[in-house]
Amino acid sequence: MPGEAFADLDKAIANGTRFTHAFYARGRALELKGDRAGAVADYRKSIELAANAPSTSEYAKHAETQDRARLRALGFPMDTARSSGN
Repeated sequence: MPGEAFADLDKAIANGTRFTHAFYARGRALELKGDRAGAVADYRKSIELAANAPSTSEYAKHAETQDRARLRALGFPMDTARSSGN
């Protein structure tokens, strides 16, 4: 089951999803697997997508909060947690 979930997330992301939770979920899974760099990249992408979401999107705001919390937990200060456009 976990492998199928990764495959589904990878497929959604490869197809150009703008759904922030796909990046958060994959980032969290990568973090739990020990892939810190992959997790940080996905958390940053999720934050970037949330920042560009309509201001009425409560879900996007919640997702951004979760991503920033995970970045802090990984030792990234907030000034470097902002997306660099990558």
